[in-house]
Amino acid sequence: MGNQTKVNSILESVSNTAIGLVTTLLFSPFIYNMVGMVYTYGQLGLVTVLFTLLSIVRGYIIRRFFNKKPN
Repeated sequence: MGNQTKVNSILESVSNTAIGLVTTLLFSPFIYNMVGMVYTYGQLGLVTVLFTLLSIVRGYIIRRFFNKKPN
């Protein structure tokens, strides 16, 4: 296997995280209601966006770390 370019690393991270974003937007209201949390849709959106950005950065850093690691 060859090394992945930085552009491909960020594209993979964003794609993976986009799937997580949709999943979170669909299931968060159900989960929050199950545990009795009160929220507004603005709060739900903000929290989702912040965790999504963190996930993109995390995924990129992990991918680059393993890409530089010798076989």
